[in-house]
Amino acid sequence: MDAGRAHYPIKPGLRFEQQAETGNAFRYVFSHNWAPRIGIIVDPTGNRKSKFFANWGRFYEKIPLDIAVRSFSFETSADNGYYKDPGAGQPVDLSPSNYIPVAQGGNSPVLLGSPLFAENVYAGTRSQYQDEVVGGYEHEFRGGMTFSGRFVYRHLRRFWRTRPASM
Repeated sequence: MDAGRAHYPIKPGLRFEQQAETGNAFRYVFSHNWAPRIGIIVDPTGNRKSKFFANWGRFYEKIPLDIAVRSFSFETSADNGYYKDPGAGQPVDLSPSNYIPVAQGGNSPVLLGSPLFAENVYAGTRSQYQDEVVGGYEHEFRGGMTFSGRFVYRHLRRFWRTRPASM
C-alpha cells in the first residue's frame, strides 16, 4: 500500500450454528442460527499507525449442557434412607446389609424424580442471541505505545423465560 493513501477493507461474514441438547429422555436441537457479521477498518493516513473501526454482529448464546441432564433426563434419587453409622473415620457402607429398615426405627425411603418432572421445550424454540455494535479508534506511537478507545453496545434480542408454575 502506498503511504498517504487511505485503505478501507470491509469484511463481511456469515456463520451457521446449531446445538443439540440430549438427555436420557428427550432431545432438542436449537438450529437455524444464522449469525451475520460485518466490519470495516479505515486507515485515514495509510501508514498503518492509526485506524478507525466499526463492527456489527449477531452472536448466539451457548446453552449449558446441564440443561440436558436436569431438564431432558429423568433424574431419580432415593431419600430418607437410614444406614448404620460405621464410626468415626470409617468409610460409609451403603450396602443392603447396612440398611436400617422401618421396623427397626428407619424411615420409609422415598423415590424422587419421574417423567412428570421433565421440562417441556416448545416446538420452534430458538436460541437466545444478541446483536453487538463495536466502534473505536487506535493509534500506535513510536516506541510501541498504543492509544485505544472503543465503544461496545450489546442488545439482547431474543431471550428465554420460564413459565410461571401456576400456568
